[in-house]
Amino acid sequence: MGLNMKRVIGYLIIVSFLFMQVSCRDTTSEIETIIISFPMGGTNLRVFKNGDTFLYYNTIIKHSIIKKGLFNTEQLYKKIEPYLHPNTPSENWPVPSAHTGMVQISFINKSEESSLIFNPQIWTNELFKKAKKNVISEYPPR
Repeated sequence: MGLNMKRVIGYLIIVSFLFMQVSCRDTTSEIETIIISFPMGGTNLRVFKNGDTFLYYNTIIKHSIIKKGLFNTEQLYKKIEPYLHPNTPSENWPVPSAHTGMVQISFINKSEESSLIFNPQIWTNELFKKAKKNVISEYPPR
């Protein structure tokens, strides 16, 4: 084997190792905020890495403050990850007539991802009910 071939193999091994490191990285520890909106533009749950959680009702003004620590961004991401789909035009959806919602994820490095969720009523209803049962205050106050 020539010197050039050994270098190429060496570079391939190094590049393979770097790709393995990146793919094995735990992205959940880098999540700053998860926002789940269902129906799209309707009620949304905002969960922050520090444990703060807010439930917004079709507006950015009226919202409820949820018991701190009730939701965890890492656990929530692991729960919703199988339901996330690329944010594409409706003609590319698996079921064009599906009820849709949106999940926005903000990372510590300030990058963001936006995904669609299809027919998520069952698990979003569970999340929203859990949040509503743990409201500690509302804004604006009643």
